[in-house]
Amino acid sequence: MLKKTLIISTFCFLVLLSANAYCETSFAIMPMEVRGDVKPEKVEEAISSLYKVLIDSGRYRIVDREHVKSVLNEQSFQMSGLTSKQETAKIGKLLNVDKLIAISMYMKKTDQFALNLRVIDIAGGEAEFYREVYRENYTLGDLGRFCAAHIIGNYPLLGKIEAVLNDVIIVNVGENNGVKDGSRLFVARKEVLRSNTGEILFQEYKRIGTLQVIGVDSTRSKAKVQKIQKNGESFVKGDIVSPEPLPKKKTLISETPLLAGIEKGKLILDDDMQQNKYLSVKNSQGEAYVDGRLQLNSLQRKAGHAYCFYPRPYDQLENIIFEGDVEFLETKNKYNKADVVFRSNTEYGVNHYAYSFFFNNDGSYEVNLSISGSNNQLIPLQSTPYLNRGAKKNHFRIVAYESRFDLYLNDNFISGFEHEMLEKGAVGFMASFGSYIAVSNVKIWEAINKN
Repeated sequence: MLKKTLIISTFCFLVLLSANAYCETSFAIMPMEVRGDVKPEKVEEAISSLYKVLIDSGRYRIVDREHVKSVLNEQSFQMSGLTSKQETAKIGKLLNVDKLIAISMYMKKTDQFALNLRVIDIAGGEAEFYREVYRENYTLGDLGRFCAAHIIGNYPLLGKIEAVLNDVIIVNVGENNGVKDGSRLFVARKEVLRSNTGEILFQEYKRIGTLQVIGVDSTRSKAKVQKIQKNGESFVKGDIVSPEPLPKKKTLISETPLLAGIEKGKLILDDDMQQNKYLSVKNSQGEAYVDGRLQLNSLQRKAGHAYCFYPRPYDQLENIIFEGDVEFLETKNKYNKADVVFRSNTEYGVNHYAYSFFFNNDGSYEVNLSISGSNNQLIPLQSTPYLNRGAKKNHFRIVAYESRFDLYLNDNFISGFEHEMLEKGAVGFMASFGSYIAVSNVKIWEAINKN
């Protein structure tokens, strides 16, 4: 029998001077289904983490906990009602939201919980997103954070252009939403096809161009035109803006170099790991620097990473060629796992977005977009003959130019990809739990397009 525990939902209205909502997507968190005997504090750990990450993201309107509780009690709501489109639409209307978040918790293994996440669209009355969230040795707080990361990764912040004043464009998103001076904003226009009776038959976003933010306050930004998609088009009041690609394009993966015409320009960083010790490793044990090598030792950890990122002025790098050596050191564990991180917006944790080039001592690699510690594969895990297996050194090179990237191991091209999410950021290194690696001979050049 399912034990149903009412999960108190959350509320965060970021009030704009115009009193208009800053984004289009609103959520209510529904009662959690719990299978088995789970202590209430465990349930609260998961849901509080989900709440915190969604609110801290500044992306959505999340309905107040007490309001959700009151409405559901008044309606004598049962979770089985979510199988009915009519009941779903009724609850959505009463809560005044676009989407419902439904989570069930159960034991996956002994002392290891899993969460099933569903996002239910009010208009359609059906689940439009589903994911099982489970990782060994991670806490329920971590799993709640990963649920939030999946939502963030699939539902972007949506704002609007409020005014076009000659060369200055005013948008209704600001610092409260994570927008900063210099941020890029994608601009799109929703195109809707309706029947003769007015029924929506099809709708999609059409990319108009991009803006660059030149000034921010808490709830608004002013921006200038960065790029117009087509000649003759222009930005108009009511166009939708987002810091994320809109519409999102499918990741392009290439078996041949995408950046063959890119060459090394000015040397930005030459780190011999001895003269200037730039890096401070978090969650690691032992000395950070030993014999001209940076040590990332996470053998003591059961979850998470040992990690470090280069500080200013190396935290806003754009077009670069980034290379160095990663050595897998001797351990008793089967796997040693390393991530070379490029274009990271902040340090590891909540509201952290980064591209990472992962490879291990068993000859495999992948590329991920990490959102709040949850990885979204851009290039799936696969083997390569160009990676030195075992406790050996590997030389990596990453060529990054605009939205294109080429990856090399030991001077051999292994893959290229194109992705628009991050246009600049910091670089650094991570060692997955149970791993022990050393980094040396790091160099970063400005990437120059000679074509």
